Amino acid sequence: NVMVIVDAEDVTLSTDLAVPLALMLSEIVMALAVSKARGPVRIALHCVQEAELIALRIEIGEPLGDRLAEGNADLAYGFARQMGGSIVTEESLTGARVVVRFPPRQIHRAT
Repeated sequence: NVMVIVDAEDVTLSTDLAVPLALMLSEIVMALAVSKARGPVRIALHCVQEAELIALRIEIGEPLGDRLAEGNADLAYGFARQMGGSIVTEESLTGARVVVRFPPRQIHRAT
């Protein structure tokens, strides 16, 4: 039971960025979906530009625990490193946030 909500503009990515990004997101969503919660897990994805980096914010409406600790999500961290980026997790009052930051590589806005 996972509901994913995406809030992002259409962009064209080079294959060397799009493939590891898609695989990393898949690994993160699978790690977050492993839950003892009774209802669906709501995951919201927001993509924004921060200075010289692109930030992908993933909001989850429950505590994260160690589901995305580097030892539990090695592939996600490996894909982030492949893109020259990082993964940071934060607990909040309403759940948790995962922030992935990586440098842009020839990102083009879709027309």
